Amino acid sequence: MIKYATVICNFESGHFLAMEKKTREENSDIYGKCVNMHGHNYKLHVTVRGDISEDGMIINFSKIKEIINKKIVQIFDHKVINDVINEIPTAENMCYIIWNILNKEFNLLGIVLSEVILFETDKSYVTFKEQI
Repeated sequence: MIKYATVICNFESGHFLAMEKKTREENSDIYGKCVNMHGHNYKLHVTVRGDISEDGMIINFSKIKEIINKKIVQIFDHKVINDVINEIPTAENMCYIIWNILNKEFNLLGIVLSEVILFETDKSYVTFKEQI
């Protein structure tokens, strides 16, 4: 039986989508109205997997929250994402960056990061999963 634990958190950020080497018109053709500065109320689902230890947990939820808050929320919340990452701040690029940061942190604890889901809106999200 595979055991999972998931924590959900939120952060709010602004961004715009554009490639530096493209004109505003070319970027508008690619990204539509997202070439303009706008914001999102992101929802982040982080799932880890592992064995249940003698304390009855895979890992304490508070430890997962602590890692997410320190390594993700404090970096992204109420920031312009274009100023925080060196990639076009699409949900896909953000999720990939978040995955890499959290994967490193959980590996240090011997915990496997199983899935990261980043909701940009209530109806649009990106998922990164471990390869089993």
